[in-house]
Amino acid sequence: MDFFEDFMRKCMEKAGDRTFNNMQELVAVMRQANDLFSQPVSKNVLDSVEKVDRKEYGGEYNMNPKNVLCEQTMTAPYLHAMYASVFEQLAPGAETLLEVGCGPGTQAAILAHALPNIHITTTEIYEGLVMIALSNFKRDGLDKRIKLDHVGPGIEEQQGSFDCVSVACRMNPQEVGHMRGLVRPGGCLLTPEAPFGSVHARLRAYTDGKVTDITGVRFVPFQ
Repeated sequence: MDFFEDFMRKCMEKAGDRTFNNMQELVAVMRQANDLFSQPVSKNVLDSVEKVDRKEYGGEYNMNPKNVLCEQTMTAPYLHAMYASVFEQLAPGAETLLEVGCGPGTQAAILAHALPNIHITTTEIYEGLVMIALSNFKRDGLDKRIKLDHVGPGIEEQQGSFDCVSVACRMNPQEVGHMRGLVRPGGCLLTPEAPFGSVHARLRAYTDGKVTDITGVRFVPFQ
């Protein structure tokens, strides 16, 4: 999946610091970048990114991560696309997905569109972000597809409960080990992994003992 790194780099190069007028213009740049690298991201995924209005979820129409409440950030659009693509490619028959770190709900909404047969449970520890995400899901008619839990410690007790686990925060190797226990045999864990104390992480997919390096990323730490 080395092509994802090229896709990410080209998205940033083509967009620069521009702010676009709408999601169609923003995703058009992603489609152009995608076409240059043998289309690592499917049309279905890019269509799904376009359906989730970034500005309504508290972001802006650009390729940059956006600061939201509680010192958290909204992920960059190309990373939203890459997350959905990894699950689409590595776990095509998945029925259940846990997202750790919902934020305002952008990634969960994109996953709901891109993976229409999957049941999504998403979690968030900050009450302010929970309320924003719930409002976003209800407005977009996704509140029946996505279950949002306001949780703190204890999520790691749900051993072997999910076909997929999507982590939207930086984890050290020990934390990644705990998260792998949540995934059923044959499932997929996608997480930014970093050594203790490092802010630079690698986005990695774990599937049945196989580790796939996706790209370098920066995320807020797991809390």
